[in-house]
Amino acid sequence: MPPMSSDPAAILTSLTSFPALLAPAFAADPAALARPYAPGKWTGRQMLAHLVDTEAVINERLRRFAAEAQPLVLPFDPDRWTAAFPADRRDLAALQRRFVAAREDSVHLLSHLDAAGWAKSGVHGVRGLLTIAQVAAHADWHARHHLAQIEAAIAGTTWTA
Repeated sequence: MPPMSSDPAAILTSLTSFPALLAPAFAADPAALARPYAPGKWTGRQMLAHLVDTEAVINERLRRFAAEAQPLVLPFDPDRWTAAFPADRRDLAALQRRFVAAREDSVHLLSHLDAAGWAKSGVHGVRGLLTIAQVAAHADWHARHHLAQIEAAIAGTTWTA
């Protein structure tokens, strides 16, 4: 994973600007979204649904970390979620609203934290001890990483790391 900013102001700026970058993908041609970003990989539409699901999970984790004393948060299996909630049955406009709402709630929560709040932590079932700053920075990296894959699918090109 590439280095992520640990500066709260930079993280907030990046998190805040992202929904506008993602918006065109929700309006893309359905045929373009039906293409995978690389052979054998998820389609653009599946990646959009994954981002929405992940954003909801991240929002819940941030809220727990902020409100509870080192809560345990469990990992989730994105492949199982994709199988259980097929992207082709999910309305893109509703997905977009859900992403924006979760992201706005996270940004609102983060924008009201002081330095001690950004340092609050919880325990991830696989990754171990994480701070709010680490979760927020990873959320930003994760969304931008997958946006590149979605854009490749829409363009009909193969994404490579």
